[in-house]
Amino acid sequence: MEQLAAPLAEQEPKAEELKKIDEHLKKAQAAVTTGGVSLDAHMKGAMACLKASLTKMKDRLKEAAQKIEKVKQATKTQREKANAEAYVKEAEQKVEDVEAALQKIAEAELPFLKGIEVLPLKEAATAIADCESAAKQVQEAWQMPRRHYCEDSYSIHLLLLLLLLPVPLLLPLLSSLLLGLLLMLPAYAVSRAD
Repeated sequence: MEQLAAPLAEQEPKAEELKKIDEHLKKAQAAVTTGGVSLDAHMKGAMACLKASLTKMKDRLKEAAQKIEKVKQATKTQREKANAEAYVKEAEQKVEDVEAALQKIAEAELPFLKGIEVLPLKEAATAIADCESAAKQVQEAWQMPRRHYCEDSYSIHLLLLLLLLPVPLLLPLLSSLLLGLLLMLPAYAVSRAD
């Protein structure tokens, strides 16, 4: 495991390498934990001649846990930076989804904005169905990033501040853009009700 983390100190790692290290760390941590529980269970009822061997194994497990922690600390900043970049990409994608849904609303409203006082029944029914469908898509598209933002905002902000990336400037912009899009939705609902 230390061999996996060794080249990371010299260069900026790729996201795949960090993901691989993270997976190995989780597997190793799980193995150490289950091994420790198993050793504790065996040590309770072990004979004196076996206790010495079990104690040595317990010491080796402690050393392994220390090595795992050492690797986690060595790669912490790099893993957090990669996670922050992934969060920003995900947030950008969700904002694009909301914008696309709002564009569908604008397209669905077109028949009502032509200036024709009375639309044919079939065309009006189709336009209303399109508007309702687009409004539902906007609501769904908005709820996902909002839920995601609320769940992860504290950890993301803290992480971004710690890393001092230009990303901290980007996240509030994305947040305000989402808020602006959300504020447009009630105006659409009111105009649709009229």
